[in-house]
Amino acid sequence: MKKIDLMKHWTATNLVKAASFLGHKQSENKVTIHTCLEILPIRGGRECWDEVEYVHDRCITTAFVNDIVDVLQGIGSTTNFVLYKWHGSGKSTEAEAAADTGLITPTTGENRAAGTQTTGTGTNRYTSVATITYTATATVTEHGLFNDSATGICMDRTVFAGKAVAVGETIQFTYTVEFPAGS
Repeated sequence: MKKIDLMKHWTATNLVKAASFLGHKQSENKVTIHTCLEILPIRGGRECWDEVEYVHDRCITTAFVNDIVDVLQGIGSTTNFVLYKWHGSGKSTEAEAAADTGLITPTTGENRAAGTQTTGTGTNRYTSVATITYTATATVTEHGLFNDSATGICMDRTVFAGKAVAVGETIQFTYTVEFPAGS
């Protein structure tokens, strides 16, 4: 066999192997994480259901994914996961990105609120609900879920249509993440 024929054979064989590998990888099961943020303004103590907004499948952050991998490798702390309950809000309309480490423009005067933690409507769903009361007039356009009351890892940052709030008004945030098996 000539050298050129050998090269063609080697290249063709390895291209077939590579295509087979890539095709196999594309058809494997993938974990698809689904998220939903419910934003419910509360004015004068009344829930404004006509203003409720649902924002689906926005942006799980790289830092959160790295946290998962660290725990699976035994080099991270599982304590972090029970702490993903801190809700923060902000005023930026900048699009979400996996590299987000926090809110772009946090609202001033409000601390993050600790949310309740439940399994949701199925054992593969995590839900956290928190209410933030505003001390200044603002248009709230972003939400983040964190594992610390002041710093920590941002699990998900979500941008949504502006919700105007006045002093003393609140927004109830309900964050749900679903990890479906076999998807």
